[in-house]
Amino acid sequence: MSIFFDQWMGACGITPDPDTGDMRDAYWSGRSTLLAYKFEPRLEGVVRFDYIFNRKNGGGLLTYSSLDDHNGIGPALTLGMNYAFNLGSIFKLEYRYDWATRPIFFDTKSKGTSKCNQSLSTAVVVGL
Repeated sequence: MSIFFDQWMGACGITPDPDTGDMRDAYWSGRSTLLAYKFEPRLEGVVRFDYIFNRKNGGGLLTYSSLDDHNGIGPALTLGMNYAFNLGSIFKLEYRYDWATRPIFFDTKSKGTSKCNQSLSTAVVVGL
């Protein structure tokens, strides 16, 4: 079993002031915890919890659906599986669930916004 902890922070001017159009300072920080368990030598289960502290001028994310002073991004939970096909190839499957305090995620079915978002992804990682 492996457990990892990480934390990060950043700052930049990514959101324009609604009155002047000048780029505003945006600040964010985050924490991430990852737990991984090898069920067998080739198969690994992964759980990751992320939290973004995104409190000043919508900092930290470039693709949220609306401009605001505090876009409300918060926790995210990711569940995944990794399968080592051989020494240089890993197949990955991930399910991710994101929460927010405001309806900021674009919903493609309703064409509106939602306070939560779900995604399912696959990947093949090849090392040369």
